[in-house]
Amino acid sequence: MNEVKGLHLDYLSNLLSWRILDLKKLMEVSSYDRGYKNFAKIIQRLEAKKLLDKYSPSGSKKKYVYLTAEGEKLLSSENRFYRPAQNSIYHDLLMSELCYEFLKFDCFDEAILEHLIHNKKEFLKLLGPIPDAILKGKIGKQNFRIALELELTQKSQDRVFNKISQYMVSNYDYIVYLFNQKNTFHNYMEMLNEKYGERVFKKVLLFVVDEGAITKEKLLDLNGVFEGDKIILSDVFR
Repeated sequence: MNEVKGLHLDYLSNLLSWRILDLKKLMEVSSYDRGYKNFAKIIQRLEAKKLLDKYSPSGSKKKYVYLTAEGEKLLSSENRFYRPAQNSIYHDLLMSELCYEFLKFDCFDEAILEHLIHNKKEFLKLLGPIPDAILKGKIGKQNFRIALELELTQKSQDRVFNKISQYMVSNYDYIVYLFNQKNTFHNYMEMLNEKYGERVFKKVLLFVVDEGAITKEKLLDLNGVFEGDKIILSDVFR
């Protein structure tokens, strides 16, 4: 493990924050400048040492990596879970990609993924429900905090209403829901309008995202609803 405890430890530690990333993004956050092939070889060695595991979504050529239990043990003495659960790994990698791209916006300066929120006691007391991620930013002189939710499946009405009711009285400035299916987007929009009326859309924003094309440029053009109007995301955040 001596080799790992040197420079390569930095590459592993980035996954404590990001949970799961594809190799190109991990190389970028690691500030590695000796080329993709060399970086991929380093990652392969870390996999061979059982410190990293890999995942490739069906139909994708991208390779994603995340810490194993041994990797977590090497990096943290605390009993925390930074690696994604197998039943939510696809959701987790999409959240990492979304936050990675949102941080390219001028208005966002920090993204805190859900697994880190659980690990920080102040967040448990602070704002209200724990979202998939928190985005912090500033527009003009105004700081703001966003609860970000990614819905890949249709939740029950009771579950949706319970969380939205908590969000409505929370200290988040905005709650942004992203959907990969237009049907789910429309279902939520109808449910929320019937339950809460138009007031809900002064705080809750709904958008449809193409999970196969998560880039800053694509996110800026997301179609959605805010304050009862059809908008694109760059009308509010950019």
